[in-house]
Amino acid sequence: QPGNYDVALYVDNEGCTSPTEVVTITVEPELIEPVISCSPDLSSITFNWNNVDCADMYVVTVDGVVANIQPETSYTVTGLAEGQQVEFIIEANSECACPNVIAELSCTATSCPQATFSVGNYPSEVCLDGSENDIQFAITVNGTQGGGNAIWSGPGISASGLFDIDTQGPGTYDFLFNYAEGDCPYDTTISITLLEAPAIDVATEDPDCYLENTGNISINASDGQPGYSFELSNGLTNATGMFTSIAPGSYTMTVTDSNGCTITGNAAIVAAPQPSVEIEGPNLVILNDSGLYNYQLSQSLPVEDIVWTANGEVVCTGTACNTLDLTVLGDTELCVEIYYNDGCVITDCFQVRSREIRNFYIPNIFSPNDDGINDDWIMFIKASDIIINSARVYDRWGELVHVADVPGTVVDELLLWDGKFNEKDVVPGVYVYIIDMNIGSSQEFETGDVTVVR
Repeated sequence: QPGNYDVALYVDNEGCTSPTEVVTITVEPELIEPVISCSPDLSSITFNWNNVDCADMYVVTVDGVVANIQPETSYTVTGLAEGQQVEFIIEANSECACPNVIAELSCTATSCPQATFSVGNYPSEVCLDGSENDIQFAITVNGTQGGGNAIWSGPGISASGLFDIDTQGPGTYDFLFNYAEGDCPYDTTISITLLEAPAIDVATEDPDCYLENTGNISINASDGQPGYSFELSNGLTNATGMFTSIAPGSYTMTVTDSNGCTITGNAAIVAAPQPSVEIEGPNLVILNDSGLYNYQLSQSLPVEDIVWTANGEVVCTGTACNTLDLTVLGDTELCVEIYYNDGCVITDCFQVRSREIRNFYIPNIFSPNDDGINDDWIMFIKASDIIINSARVYDRWGELVHVADVPGTVVDELLLWDGKFNEKDVVPGVYVYIIDMNIGSSQEFETGDVTVVR
């Protein structure tokens, strides 16, 4: 046992005894091998051991190489790779009589679990056509314990993974996803491409003439990726953007570039207004006399030509024919055609009746009082082509009071009425008449009133 021991020594030589010599011997404790423990992490291992009595220094050997000589009972090996094994040896240097003791321990740096990433659905390409929305990126980490901290970084993206598209222009963007669980870091990168949408400039050309389907729509595309296709809402498609012979109406157009980005717009083809023309002038002209005619437009037009026809025959043409002095040789259909806007035309026709000068006289008063003066109502005729078909007289209440006896031939004088009704004198007053006659080949009705006085 360790401790101090006294050793006495004397010599006895056949009864002759020497003095006793006493020596004190100290027995020191044996050095006990230290117990080593380790605390590993991803890149380092800390070794600890208990203090060894009689040891003043410890020689630290790491993987066969002396790393340090120290009095402390702890040492950290750094710079390790995940899963790296370390052979650790401690030699306790004795300051006592007992020899040094050595202890050793093998310890391995920790390793992070193998993780995989599941990325949520998101578009790899987005067209910046104004319809885009912010994108929330989502990643699930598989193969770990969970409960770690995640953070996103990159242009226009929040730490939680919300990408504000409106803050970025066309281009490809990389976003870094960092995840830390304990001392284990993980990361992955995802990318998204923002595509420039095409732009359009639209020009329309409306029809010049009423009811024409000759409108044009011209679509000029720019930006985006060339290789455009053009479509109108009426189903027409082409690769030029020029649509012709389009009917009036409203249209939606869609332009798609070679990236598949689209843009829509609207255009309208406006129908040409419906102008009209009206002939002005006398509709009854004495035979072989002339009438002066002109026309009135419902709206201002760029007149290019004027064509007048009488019974189908052209009588005046050119922009100087604003008025027409027409000699009437008989009943005539007078028409005018107005040409404008490079071939548009509007037409009006006008019936002109002709009349030969004829003489007849119908008195408007007579006195059937048997005094021999103006007792009968007589029509005086001075033309050879007037034939009376009938003559009727009505009172003020519209009741027929007399029908004249007519011969149906040409006469110079015709007794129209003697002022009687049912062979009795009518009441003095105003009466209305209608006379049906033929004047040449034309049937005419002459109306008026006649006054009966007594």
